[in-house]
Amino acid sequence: MTKSFTEAGLSQLGFQYDHNLEIWFGLFEGYPLYINENYQGEYSLNYSLRQSDASPNEEMLRALETHGSQSIDLATADGYLLTLLVKLDLKETKIVDRLKSVLEDAVDFFKTNAWLSACQETGQIEDLAIYAFDKKVAILSLEAYERQKEAIQVKENRPERFILGSLGSLIGGFIGLSLSIFLAYQGYTIWFTGLTLGFLVLKGYRLLARKFSIKGLVISLFILTGFVFLVNELDYAMFFIRGRNLQVIWQFFSEGRQNVGIADGPYWENFRQLALTTYIAASATAYFLLRTSRRRTRIQQIYQIPDTDK
Repeated sequence: MTKSFTEAGLSQLGFQYDHNLEIWFGLFEGYPLYINENYQGEYSLNYSLRQSDASPNEEMLRALETHGSQSIDLATADGYLLTLLVKLDLKETKIVDRLKSVLEDAVDFFKTNAWLSACQETGQIEDLAIYAFDKKVAILSLEAYERQKEAIQVKENRPERFILGSLGSLIGGFIGLSLSIFLAYQGYTIWFTGLTLGFLVLKGYRLLARKFSIKGLVISLFILTGFVFLVNELDYAMFFIRGRNLQVIWQFFSEGRQNVGIADGPYWENFRQLALTTYIAASATAYFLLRTSRRRTRIQQIYQIPDTDK
């Protein structure tokens, strides 16, 4: 089945297609809905309805599934949001006919049981429209839409918490430090430690700061550099103490590497490997966090529902 064929067929039923959201939307016999194609041959028909002041219950859903030609495979509800699942395994020329049959059965049931179109958040029946928040589609009243829009704007405009972000970086660093001790004890290469450390320090900052800016990146990299030195010291120490007696281990920690006959070459080679992998991971993480932190939710009204057709 091709989308172009289905789009043309549903257009004949009065639906419009949004190529960005990949949904069909519109009115069918006075009831607004939007339709998703989950994957080839499976469709979700999404309404928002109430009966008196109640949202659809389990008994109503089972009655809807067996109503009319029984063309609905599954009916589910989340509050006022009603989703009808239809699975099709038919030739292209029959798909739109089957969807039309489902729509007709559903509308007949709605009218028989006095179901009204309503806001899926509040149950209000006035000022309804279909809105999109990025890829999330909802049938909302104007009041519910304004409330959701305001909540999104408050979240996106909240200030960055630099102190808590620094604490998050420290927590991420100590988790990476603990992991490095475990990996070193198990004999894993320092590359594994570097990859996890670079990610954990920056991600820890983002979780507690709630945002990630260039200033946050500088703070995170400063803390990360300290942990690179600390992790390398501990990793090299773990490498050294394996197989040594306690006297030599004590001498290593109390008098330094030179006094136990250890050259600096392997130590700095270990450091270079750790620093390289850590900053590679940090760079990739920073790119992702900066990109997502700057992104703003796209909010749009895609269909205004006429009051006379609810």
